[in-house]
Amino acid sequence: MNRTADSAPAGLVDTPSWRWLATALVVPTVWALLIWVAAGYGYLLAHTLAEIFSIVVAVTALVVASTARDFTRNHYVIVVSVALGWCAGLDLIHTLVFKGMQLIDSDSANPSAQLWIAARFMQALAMVAAPFMLTRVIRIAWLHALFGTAAVLFLVAIAGGYFPDAFIDGQGLTPFKIYTEYLIIALLGLSLRLLWQRRDLATPRLLLAITVAVLAMMASEFAFTRYASVVAASNLLGHVLKVYAYWFVYLALVQTTLKEPFTMLARAASSFDAVPDPTLTVTQDGLILQANHAAAVRAIRPVEDLVGQSVHALFHDPATPEASCEVCSRLAQGQQRFLQVLELPRFQFVECSVAPYAHNGGEQAYVEVVRDISEQHAAEERFRKLFEDTLQPILLVEDGRFSAVNRAALAVLRMDRLEQLLGLEVVEHLYQQVTQQTLERRRILEQHLLQTLLPCVGLTVPAPDIFGRRRVQGIRVIGDRFDIHIGTAVKQVGDGC
Repeated sequence: MNRTADSAPAGLVDTPSWRWLATALVVPTVWALLIWVAAGYGYLLAHTLAEIFSIVVAVTALVVASTARDFTRNHYVIVVSVALGWCAGLDLIHTLVFKGMQLIDSDSANPSAQLWIAARFMQALAMVAAPFMLTRVIRIAWLHALFGTAAVLFLVAIAGGYFPDAFIDGQGLTPFKIYTEYLIIALLGLSLRLLWQRRDLATPRLLLAITVAVLAMMASEFAFTRYASVVAASNLLGHVLKVYAYWFVYLALVQTTLKEPFTMLARAASSFDAVPDPTLTVTQDGLILQANHAAAVRAIRPVEDLVGQSVHALFHDPATPEASCEVCSRLAQGQQRFLQVLELPRFQFVECSVAPYAHNGGEQAYVEVVRDISEQHAAEERFRKLFEDTLQPILLVEDGRFSAVNRAALAVLRMDRLEQLLGLEVVEHLYQQVTQQTLERRRILEQHLLQTLLPCVGLTVPAPDIFGRRRVQGIRVIGDRFDIHIGTAVKQVGDGC
């Protein structure tokens, strides 16, 4: 049956892509309008607003990726977010040394352009490497070391005069700056191609967000190849497009690292509560970590009050010491998986199914399902009583061997104890029984013939020979003697002998 929006838990229904995209465009568009209006009051204000937005978003992405990395196995956005965070450090210095800010002795536009190229080049390389992280895992400490080292090396090269000039005052962009921008555009295009080749490994929302972000980055870099003055309209447009790019990278991070994992947790919680039997996660010491709605109903307590309580006191037999409880003792021993039936007061029986799992990244914990089997146990007792008391012989067979017989069957088989029969093969035992019965009937028949028929004709009963035959001499009426060999045979008649 198809799952409809009406049957989905509240807040878990996915928004259509077009609606999500329209909503996502609101924030960067509002900020872009603010930047454009600010440009009327001075380019430095507009430039600063654009850079502040992208820096704040990038640093936030860095913090989120570093602290919430355990919530996602998708290291694509982790790589991109860490790279953008370190690029934000270069962007901050780019903003501070921008021509006209007068925070350094030089009033040249070259340092800010060099810092821009360094940050965008590092960003493009990260975008190319990130698709390979859809199927790999890398420690975030290594990412910080890699991109942090690259950022510091770029700063040292620019400050020491080892980095090529990107802008010459009075002339404009250098060939190095223009060609590097085209190289960055090519790298971004390559990153998009690599991502789409692995689109089956990415969620549709991640794919959409990163595609929009990369396209905005490419358009931004192209705009930065067209200006001759740092206050030109194309320069401003490039910064506005950067606002869109960083915003969509941030949305991709939030969507895959925070929203989707917590949505899955919410769905898992809904499924947890849908289990009809009391289901708990407990520590090896028997303390409850989590409980579903059925557990709260059985314990007659709210779910939140169950956390931290003893599973033995609430769901096992409280009259039995915890050390003597079969479930608790097996938990304490660290058994991996087991099933245990407990008898509770008032003729109640529960079946505890216990399985281990890793809690909080490795801490040993267990999932315990407590199923009330009182009615099942009562039905089994009624069947057992009927099985034992009936006058009809009943034998239960499993895998060709006797598993259970009642008293009537033991009487028929001439046995005193059940243990004499359990485990025996059915075919072998029945063959032995039939053979014994056949021999007994043959002996009785032979004895009857010898004791009644021969005396009737005046003959005595001779002793049998070594073959079990009896030889008697008879006399015909004419006086001749003849030998009579007496034996018996068994003939199958119906179901008897």
